[in-house]
Parts: sequence; structure tokens; C-alpha cells
Amino acid sequence: MSEDLIFGSDEWFQELNNRVKFPNMFSIYYGSHKETNDNVLQSMIVDTKSDNPRNIKFGSISKTIGMALSPYRWALIDVYYIENASDYYSKLIELGKYWNVNFNSQR
Repeated sequence: MSEDLIFGSDEWFQELNNRVKFPNMFSIYYGSHKETNDNVLQSMIVDTKSDNPRNIKFGSISKTIGMALSPYRWALIDVYYIENASDYYSKLIELGKYWNVNFNSQR
């Protein structure tokens, strides 16, 4: 998404709905910056026909080359079947609280 969007704003939801077809399966990762220890979450759409996260093969959710080369240490949190943009937002807020991610500092 554009770096000018504010997480959770009306424009953010509009852009999310333009880019993602819901419902969809997402793998969500926690990242800790190797130097600053800043925490982030990253999600990726899982290419699958299943609507059950437990039916996902590890190869379809393993880290990409881009993630491996980034300045973050990545860990898979889990795979989620998410019905709509509001549920996606709620899941990120829930995980962000648990993993101490400050969305206000991210753009």
C-alpha cells in the first residue's frame, strides 16, 4: 500500500478493498529489525483453494527471498482465513497489541 496511507483510515480501507478480494487466506509474520528492534507485522495472501488454515502446506507460507534479505528477523505467527477488510484490520490490531507493534509510527 502507499506509504501516505494511515493505518485504519477510510482511505486505507478503500485501498485494501481495491487490492484484496475477500474472503482470503493470509499468512501473518512478525518482524523485529536487526539493528533498531522496531517491531512490524507483514501479511501475505496464501495461494490456496482451501478455507481451512490447517490445510496449508509449509512451502506456500515460507519466507520469500525479499523477506530473507530484509533488515528484519521474521517469524510466522499463523495463517488466518479472513472474511472481510474489517476482520483483517481487527486481526492486525489484536496481533499488534500482542507483539508490541506501534501502527501509529508506521506508514
